[in-house]
Amino acid sequence: MKIVFSTGPHLSSWALRTALMSEWSHCGVIMEDDKTVIEASAKHGVVETPVEKFTRYGRWVIQDVPVPDEAAAYAAAREELGKGYDWLGLLGIAAQRDWNHADRWFCSELVQWAKVSGGLLDLRFDQRRITPRDLWLLPYPVTVSEGVKAGTA
Repeated sequence: MKIVFSTGPHLSSWALRTALMSEWSHCGVIMEDDKTVIEASAKHGVVETPVEKFTRYGRWVIQDVPVPDEAAAYAAAREELGKGYDWLGLLGIAAQRDWNHADRWFCSELVQWAKVSGGLLDLRFDQRRITPRDLWLLPYPVTVSEGVKAGTA
């Protein structure tokens, strides 16, 4: 399974990277066709986005994660389409509280859900909040070392 991590030029991206002490502010699951990404978007909730649109801002990398049952991981991500963005859960990270909502997601939480649904248990079982940094620091190979869109650096 491939995970794409990204960062953009917006103030919100900078604020997230700073607050989370992360190189990346956003992530998503690249689907089996390599053409779309399922992501939890602050504007639209859980949506399927063309890869070109997901990577249109700033820097991005792709990480290859060895999920035992990729079909189950993709199916789990697809089942969440249409659900809302978990603003309260995101604020809970900053407040170190478990304020997540069962039917809402933020990006890294959704990615981890797909991985676990595909049979990969690579984080501590009791970890409540999962950030892009938590996922990025796992020892999986980067298959696209870094992409930068024209006009950004």
